[in-house]
Amino acid sequence: MEVNRVACEMLGYTREELVRLGPADVDARFGAAAPPRMEQLQEIGREFAESEHRRKGGTTVPTEITTVAFDYGGEPAFLSVVRDITRRRQLEEQLLRSQKMEAVGRLAGGIAHDFNNLLTAILGYAEMALESDGLGDAAAGSIDEIRRAAQRSTALTRRLLAFSRTRLLRPRGIDVGRLIEDIKSMLLRLIGEDVRLVTSCEEAGLCVRGDPGQIEQVLMNLAINARDAMPAGGVLEVSVEGLEIRGTIEVAYPEADPGSYVRITVSDEG
Repeated sequence: MEVNRVACEMLGYTREELVRLGPADVDARFGAAAPPRMEQLQEIGREFAESEHRRKGGTTVPTEITTVAFDYGGEPAFLSVVRDITRRRQLEEQLLRSQKMEAVGRLAGGIAHDFNNLLTAILGYAEMALESDGLGDAAAGSIDEIRRAAQRSTALTRRLLAFSRTRLLRPRGIDVGRLIEDIKSMLLRLIGEDVRLVTSCEEAGLCVRGDPGQIEQVLMNLAINARDAMPAGGVLEVSVEGLEIRGTIEVAYPEADPGSYVRITVSDEG
């Protein structure tokens, strides 16, 4: 019998169009069973539920509905307050994803710790074997390959621990261009075959002091965001360049003191 302006805007109808419709036309809870449903609501007197409302164009919007039955001029009527909960649903999905990621992070951290213990033993025995007397060139070469593989695996373990945030921060000198080249294979696995990765470094030896695991984690997060922003594929670019901030006031970087910096730029086509 009556609708407010917000209901018209939410569902895309004019007031005249909306008042001519019945509950089954807009509320997914109804349908062919609309009359029995209305009788049930009349008996209950009050209902709180979640549903979906159909817009004029055919799309739907998730809704939260409070319905109260009352008499209107001696006739049974209903007052429904309908709230758009699209944003709440999005936040719930984000929370669910973050909880899943936290669980994955804990699992990765546990596996990485156990794997790290195994690698420590492998590296230790490989080092002792290389120091043994009478070791032939062929055997020494094979053992050295085992040692190198274990060292590469140790780097992977470090990244897993950084991902799970279970590793202590260890700031040190980092060649940023080399770090990006080292994790390039991991980034390629993250972004998939449809996204092309392009990396560039302005010059060699651009170094900063920091924790490499943190930088790697930031780059991995940005790579995943880029992949999600380009479902049909595209180009992900990661570039490194030196940056000199000379003045006391920099419009682009007001929080930075004058000096030499290294800038990592990540861009995509999403």
